[in-house]
Amino acid sequence: MLSAGEADRLIRVERITNALEGTKLDVAYQPIFDLLDGRVLGVEALARFDLEPHRTPDRWFAEADDVGLGVELDMLAVHRATAPVGLIPSGSFLSLNVTPRALCSPLLLDALSTSEPHALVLEVAEVLALQRLSELQAALPLIRAMGIRFAIDAMQWDPEDSSKLLSLHPDFVKIEMGLCQNIHLDPTRQDDVRALVERAVAGAAVPIAVGLQARREIKTMLELGVSMGQGFFLALPGRLPLPDTTGAVRLLTR
Repeated sequence: MLSAGEADRLIRVERITNALEGTKLDVAYQPIFDLLDGRVLGVEALARFDLEPHRTPDRWFAEADDVGLGVELDMLAVHRATAPVGLIPSGSFLSLNVTPRALCSPLLLDALSTSEPHALVLEVAEVLALQRLSELQAALPLIRAMGIRFAIDAMQWDPEDSSKLLSLHPDFVKIEMGLCQNIHLDPTRQDDVRALVERAVAGAAVPIAVGLQARREIKTMLELGVSMGQGFFLALPGRLPLPDTTGAVRLLTR
């Protein structure tokens, strides 16, 4: 007879196995804009799961990692996200969210070998990057040798942790959503973002504001030295090809 823990693991493995089959994983794409002129500079691929239990994608990937199927789920997401890569706006990059385990896997290099590497950015969430810092340091030279760029996602301001993460020399730093939203109302968070931006720029990383929901947030971010951003206020995630929103975004950011 199975123990409660063994039974729970079998249920979780079955859930992830179902996610790996058929068409249960879809991808939406959200543009990343130049906040000064409204141009699309990049597009982030966002995994969407159409199966029970309904929960955020990060929880699906975390569970897959817990049961030893994290790389497999990451590879499926990468294949789905890069399939229509020719439809992203000309001159922009495609940003893919991956776990550290997947980034360190040779399977990822194989999965990306047919894509245009200079148009790809791999994002790793701050909390996961801190957990596997030394492995990322070892794997990133191979990624960069292919011409693929690297980003830290959901980055917060902590002097010690930020120094560790910036030692990875990311090309982009995506500022955590909680720091960005309503930042125009919070001088303390403005100071945190200013410090993070200064440290990032000193390391040649480009800061990106995430989750923007208001014109005042954009104005404040520009004042703090952040000229790239994304959020529902600017454009919702959608399917490729994305509509041309340059003119509308230019008006929103003025």
